[in-house]
Amino acid sequence: MMSSRANRHAQFYCSAHRFMKMMTFSPTPRPLAEAIGTNKENDGNWLINNANELTLVCAKFQEILVVDFGNVNYGSMKSISIQLKNPNTLKDVSISIVKIPKKNGVSMGLGLSNSEESAIIPAGATIPGVVYWNPVQNNIKIREVIGLKMDGKSPLQITVQGICGNPELQVYCIRNYFSEF
Repeated sequence: MMSSRANRHAQFYCSAHRFMKMMTFSPTPRPLAEAIGTNKENDGNWLINNANELTLVCAKFQEILVVDFGNVNYGSMKSISIQLKNPNTLKDVSISIVKIPKKNGVSMGLGLSNSEESAIIPAGATIPGVVYWNPVQNNIKIREVIGLKMDGKSPLQITVQGICGNPELQVYCIRNYFSEF
């Protein structure tokens, strides 16, 4: 009769041996584009396009969408396109903008009409949206929240972040100004 230690060792060895046998005879993996069903006409561009597309799902308890503008020059405007998706296939959804940080030069447009107030998303559809940032001050970092309401009650959030100029230079100038006194 085998001891319990030898029994565990034998079970482990058999499991590991079976796993190695399975890995030896498993088929070679298909390329990712083929596995997800893209065709040769777009050569996997579907992956690139969907990876760059920001989508806010308009339903209760959704994740916050983060829009990162990166570094923007003072005096210029940058816009980032987003998609607002209604996952409900039975009911239209009304989206309204309730909070927008205009003091920092952030604005937003909803739908094809680029409305700054509200839009209706048909059942199961997706509408475009655009978030704009026109920095009102040089050498700043922003991280602000755009507040949306779905059907007048459920909150949705878009966090906007970006850098204008060189914010470290601004801190350095302020420190030097106060050190002179």
